[in-house]
Amino acid sequence: MHVWRNDLTGDGYPFSLDGARVLASFVQLTDLHVIDASSPARAEACQLLTDDPRWRPVLAMHRPYELLTQHAVASIVATIASAPIGPVSGAPFDLGLVTGDCIDNAQRNELLSYLALLDGGTVHLPYDGVQSRAFAGAGFWCPEPDVSDPWKRDHGFPSYPGMLDAINEPIVSAGIGIGWLAVLGNHDVMRQGTAFTTPMLEQIAVSDRKADAMPPKFLPDDALRAYVDTPEAFVLGASTRSVRPDLGRRAITTDEFIRAHMEPSAVLRGHGFVEGQGGNYVHDLDEVRIIVLDTNHPAGHFEGSVGETQLAWLEAQIVAAHPRFVVIVTHHGLDSLINEFVGTASGGSAEERLLAEPVAAVLHRHANVIAWVSGHRHINRIVARLDPDGAGPGFWDIVTSSIIDWPSQARAIEILALTDGRIVIATTAIDHRNGVSGDVSTVDGLATIHRELALSTVSMNGPRALHRRAGQAADRNALLVVR
Repeated sequence: MHVWRNDLTGDGYPFSLDGARVLASFVQLTDLHVIDASSPARAEACQLLTDDPRWRPVLAMHRPYELLTQHAVASIVATIASAPIGPVSGAPFDLGLVTGDCIDNAQRNELLSYLALLDGGTVHLPYDGVQSRAFAGAGFWCPEPDVSDPWKRDHGFPSYPGMLDAINEPIVSAGIGIGWLAVLGNHDVMRQGTAFTTPMLEQIAVSDRKADAMPPKFLPDDALRAYVDTPEAFVLGASTRSVRPDLGRRAITTDEFIRAHMEPSAVLRGHGFVEGQGGNYVHDLDEVRIIVLDTNHPAGHFEGSVGETQLAWLEAQIVAAHPRFVVIVTHHGLDSLINEFVGTASGGSAEERLLAEPVAAVLHRHANVIAWVSGHRHINRIVARLDPDGAGPGFWDIVTSSIIDWPSQARAIEILALTDGRIVIATTAIDHRNGVSGDVSTVDGLATIHRELALSTVSMNGPRALHRRAGQAADRNALLVVR
């Protein structure tokens, strides 16, 4: 069931989709967070301190279901590959949109794993992290019944005998089977999506020792600023336990992330990226132009911004798109362009960074801009962005939920021209295939456990809850009248 929304136009109902012509059809996946959950560069123990509000600005650092994220991604990829068609129009998808946070901790081994899941290949990220038997007593949920932990005792989390062995089996993915465009997210180039790496953190990342608690007496006045400036301080000096070392845990740069997408065997070589243009590019269909922007902030921090040069480039591409409609695609959406950190931690330009208001003003100047598609917030949310000056028609701001958190959904986005001349955007949530609940022997079964645990964490009360909501029906399955 789809909910009609005429927030932009105020037109009356009903409208008919009979005879509608498909202008473009996409499937969006966002915030996959393909994760090496055993990495010593991660600071999971911080998550156990969320009853203290001083730590909350740097969370989430850990999820009890994160060791199953690769299985959730593999399952949604296979689901889309099995029926790559728009559910409203029945037309084949033109493209996939993978809107950032493809990986979790800006690591080389995560990057190669995510590309294998999407383009086809084998993923093997052996697990011996904080949820393994070797870390018993550290306070994390362990899926094995012989390990006692507070998640089972206090929150009713289940046991899954044999899961730790099962998740160490390689995942073989046939790929999504269609061309897809990639977008840079904060987790793709920053440690835990927040800080550019440091030499000390690099040494820790590839070592064979992993922290099992926070460093003693470490309580910074500003936890977020401390993590941006010195991320190693969150693990340096803590008690540690032994893990398997891996040189693939080294941090990647933005350039390296982009170069890895240039594999010529992919259905769409480069996945939209153009050498020398960073994370900003244009991809044209017959009647729709997609404009992709890198919204990562050069000083670090998980929220986004846009550079002056980027904004000028964006407006030029919108103008040049005529007579095509324009869809803006980013990781950070309008409500997430709020990053006012100063500095150039990534070595980027020191030009002024712009936030939501001036970016929205540019879009409102051009009537061919019909939608902005993003992720980052891990929720389904669709907002009609009316021009505050009343001069332009406005556009739809479409934010899609993540794969890593509940409800672990992708989204179909179909742009339709009705026979009466109206333009409608149809959005439909897509669930991955259901496995047998509790079955650790298949990828779909493990993906189903991932989704169930994600829901359980949303439902929890108390400091460890992540509070990720699915969104209302009108934010998931909607028919958005453009004009």
